[in-house]
Amino acid sequence: GGSDKAARERVLTASTLAALPAVAAAFADGSIGSDHVRAFARTFANRRVREALVVSAELLLEDAVECPFPAFEARLHAWESKADADGAFREAGDIHASRSARVRQVGREAVVEANGSALDGELISQILDAFKQIEFDIDVRAAGPGGVLARSDAQRGYDAFLAIFRAAVGEGPNCSVPVNVNVVIDQRTYEDAARRAAGAPLQPRDPASYREYRCETLDGTPLSPDEVFAASVVGTVRRVVMDAASVVIDLGRKRRFTGAARAALLLQNQTCVFAGCTTKSMYGQGDHTMEHSKGGATNPANGDILCPHHNRFKNRGFRVARGPDGHWHTYRPDGTEIGRPPD
Repeated sequence: GGSDKAARERVLTASTLAALPAVAAAFADGSIGSDHVRAFARTFANRRVREALVVSAELLLEDAVECPFPAFEARLHAWESKADADGAFREAGDIHASRSARVRQVGREAVVEANGSALDGELISQILDAFKQIEFDIDVRAAGPGGVLARSDAQRGYDAFLAIFRAAVGEGPNCSVPVNVNVVIDQRTYEDAARRAAGAPLQPRDPASYREYRCETLDGTPLSPDEVFAASVVGTVRRVVMDAASVVIDLGRKRRFTGAARAALLLQNQTCVFAGCTTKSMYGQGDHTMEHSKGGATNPANGDILCPHHNRFKNRGFRVARGPDGHWHTYRPDGTEIGRPPD
């Protein structure tokens, strides 16, 4: 029951902290939180990577302290994928093999159930969001300025879901809705997936190189490299090249971060870069780290993503800067860094 599950989780957490003393010390002094510990414990539960995790714990702990939690979680998953490549491959195969979808009747209500891969989920989510936006626009136009929207967000979600199926059989006004799914993958990982698909032997990768590993959606959801490669064969791939600090190469000089320039910022920042903020980058605003008026170029190396709330902080003297390792730092008007103890 639930109490047994909670007991197992407590035992796993205790075992993790005992095996990873540096993690335990960071948790005790408040450098990391309970979410970080649970993430370490989930990885520790994979017996195939336990010995490697003990060796790499301090390296991963640097990311736990420096990065926003979603970015750390993605890096931890990347490390595990490198430390247990065969296991990750089998897991992706198991998910694909167990995919399912059905509609069942519960009394007078229909319940839709489906499960599949993260890449499929991203595609479905993008399509549903596009149709929900159409339904939202309909309600806004009908309500007029200052009016009350006729449907709740949940109701629009269902109506959008139904509209997708109607569009699939040629019914309704939304039979052609453009959807673009962006996937970030580094060249080495993509080439390894291509070799695996061809049955060629792979050179093992050092788990410590996990920071160079990218295979995820824009918001950091981990994806299977083999599935991404398969999708690229039958779809369209936009190739993006990054340097060692995960900075996208120059995309040209513009006044504003729009189009490909904004997409590049989203590719390298999963959240608002202001210290402690976890707002997803897709809801943020592209901005110049060095102001355009002072000669700052409109390219990813001089760009950041800030949520609307923290973007206004720049007018109050706060600033953000990217370090040589690619990590972002936030400074108060007096020059002290947020999140760092005073010297």
